[in-house]
Amino acid sequence: MTMPPEPEKQPQHEAVKQEGGAPHTEMVLPCAGKLDQPDRRGHGGMLSAADLREIIVTTDVDRYMQLFKRREWELLEKEFPGKGLVIDEYNELNLTPFSYDLSIGDELFSVQRPEEGLFVFDPDKPEKGKACYNLAPGETVVVITRELVAISMHYSATIWPRFHMVRQGIFQSMVKIDPTWYGRLAVAMSNFSPATLELRRGQAFATLLLYELSTPSVVDLWHFDEIQEQFLELSLPEGISEKRVQDLLGAAKKPELLKFCSVVGNKLRVIGIKRSHIDVLKKASQEPVWTQFLDNQVAVKWAQHTRKVGGRDTKRRMICMDALGMTGLADILRGASEGKRVHPEDIVGQSCEPDRLVSAAQHYGEPFDLIAKLPRSIISTVEKDLGPRIASQIESSLQPRMIALMFSVLGFLSLIVAVVSLAFRFEAKTAQEIAAWVGLGRLALIVGVVVVIAVSVLAFTRKRWDRSYDMEESRILRKTLGEVGKQVSDLRTTVGGLERQCDTLDQHLNEIGHNDKRAARPGA
Repeated sequence: MTMPPEPEKQPQHEAVKQEGGAPHTEMVLPCAGKLDQPDRRGHGGMLSAADLREIIVTTDVDRYMQLFKRREWELLEKEFPGKGLVIDEYNELNLTPFSYDLSIGDELFSVQRPEEGLFVFDPDKPEKGKACYNLAPGETVVVITRELVAISMHYSATIWPRFHMVRQGIFQSMVKIDPTWYGRLAVAMSNFSPATLELRRGQAFATLLLYELSTPSVVDLWHFDEIQEQFLELSLPEGISEKRVQDLLGAAKKPELLKFCSVVGNKLRVIGIKRSHIDVLKKASQEPVWTQFLDNQVAVKWAQHTRKVGGRDTKRRMICMDALGMTGLADILRGASEGKRVHPEDIVGQSCEPDRLVSAAQHYGEPFDLIAKLPRSIISTVEKDLGPRIASQIESSLQPRMIALMFSVLGFLSLIVAVVSLAFRFEAKTAQEIAAWVGLGRLALIVGVVVVIAVSVLAFTRKRWDRSYDMEESRILRKTLGEVGKQVSDLRTTVGGLERQCDTLDQHLNEIGHNDKRAARPGA
C-alpha cells in the first residue's frame, strides 16, 4: 500500500505578546545560520547589500591597498579578516539591495574621433563646453568610472547598465572584473537614440554586481614589469635552432612579442605569454614540430607556472594585464589611435609599386583589390556607360533643335508669300507697281531659297558636328583619366615607400632585440 506524501512543513508561528496586551503571531523563518554571521565565504553566489557592507574596507584603506598590490593574501587575511572589497569614494546612497551604482569619472573619449583626445569634465568652465559632454546620435564613447575598485581573490564582479540609461537609448558594454583586479574601470557607451544626450561627471550610469566564488581564485593579475623575475625557460625541440626561432619571431612582425618571449641560448624564455601571442607565432610557421612545441610546451607550461617568492612557491599562477591599476584613459586612447589612422603628412612623397599593390590585393582582398582595379574600372565605366550616355545626350539635344529650325524657316517663307500675294491682289494699280511687287517677290523667293539651302547644309553636316562634339568630350575624358592615373601612380609610390619604411623598422627592431639578448647573456 502506497503511503501518501508527507505535507510540506509550514513556517512556524509563535504568539508574541505585545505591550498593548493582545498577542499576535510572528512568522519564524527556518535558516541554516544566523543572518548577522560576519564571515560567509565558501557559500558562493551573488552578494546582497548586507554582504557588501560586511566585506567592504572603510578604514585604513591605504594599508589594505599596499598589501593588496603586493598580493600578500595571508597578511591581508590576518589584518583585515573577512574583508575583500575596496570602493574608492564609497557612497552609501549608491548601494542598492544587491548592487552598487557606479558614476561617470573625469574623462572620456570618442571612439569615432580619437584624434580629438580626452574630454576632461570641468564644471567650473560651462562656457567652454566642459560642464557636460553632448553624446551625438550614433556616437560611441569610452568613459572611466569615478570609483576605483579592488576585488580580492574570493570574489568576481560584472558591470550592468542601469535601466534609466537604456530607456534614453544608451547601450553600454558589459564588463567582467576578474578576482585580484584593482583600478578604475572603462565602459563603452553608444547612443542609439535620434537625440543628443548629455553626460555629466558624477552621473550614475552603471551598476556593479559582486559574486562570491565557491573557492578562492588561484590566479593573480600582474603588470608585466612586476613579474620580470618570474620567467620560464623551455628547451627548444630538436630541429628548431636558436637562429630559426629568432627568424620566426621576426617573421611574426609583432615587436611587442620580444618582451613576452625571447631566445636565450638553446632555450625559449617566456614571461606572461598569452593565447594571442601563441596564435601569432603559429602564423609565422606551420611546421608540426613548432606548433606542437607552442601548444604542448609553451602554452601548457606557462599556464601551470606559479610565482616564487624568496624561493618559496606561492602556488599561485600569473596573468599579465596592461589595464591593471588604471587611473585614466590615456593608454586606451593611445591604443585606439596609434597605427589605425593615416594622416596626410604620413604619406606625402611616398610611392607604391604595382607588384606590392597586387600582392596586397591578393592577400587581403577588399579594399586593396578595389584600389588595384581602380584605373581599369574607370576606363570600363567611360567606355560602357559614360560615352554612350554623352552620345545619347548629344543626339537628343540636336535633333529637336534642327526640326524646330526647319519649321521656323518654312513658316517664315509662307508668311512672305502670303504678304506678297495680298499686296499684289489689293494694292497693285499700275504696271510700275506690279513690276515692283514682282521684284519684291523674286527677292523673297531668293531669300527663301538661300535659307532652305542653309538649313539643308546644316542638316547634312549634323553628323560632323556630333563627331566634333564627341571628340571634345573625349579629349576632356582623356585628360581626366590622365589625372586619375597620375594619382594612382602617386598612391602606388606612397604604399611602396611605406612598405620600405616598415622593412627598415623591422630590421632596426630585430637588431635592438639581438643586442638586448646579447647583453642579457651571462658574461656579455
